[in-house]
Amino acid sequence: MGIRVEPTPDPFGDDCLTCYEPGQTPQFLYAVISGQETDDDWTDEMPAPPNGTYKMTQTLVNPCSWSYEEGIWHVAYSAVVQPPGGPGSRLSAIKEEIPPIVGFAGWRDTFCRKTFTGGRAAPGFRFYTGGSAWIFSKT
Repeated sequence: MGIRVEPTPDPFGDDCLTCYEPGQTPQFLYAVISGQETDDDWTDEMPAPPNGTYKMTQTLVNPCSWSYEEGIWHVAYSAVVQPPGGPGSRLSAIKEEIPPIVGFAGWRDTFCRKTFTGGRAAPGFRFYTGGSAWIFSKT
């Protein structure tokens, strides 16, 4: 019993006009990473794979980037990037240390993509394999 209250959508952020209509860019995006598994190089001293849901906040520097920096994993999504391989979208989960541990690295060759497939992150970072991820908002 009680008063029924409609859920409040997340607030809007600064405009990322490449991906959203004016005034419709979400301040928060959520990244869901699942299916990551450890491989033969993993040891008990390494963190568990970054499977889970992360609430990312729009960055102040780039309105087309969001990040989560509260736990052991730094999760970041850039809807518009210009990596050496060409333009696209990128999602990553990195444990910031020297050298960094890459938990998830996904890249798509189109702007504003919200689904990613994981693989081996990079040469030298062979602790996690496979998995997938997707991005959503509550606005």
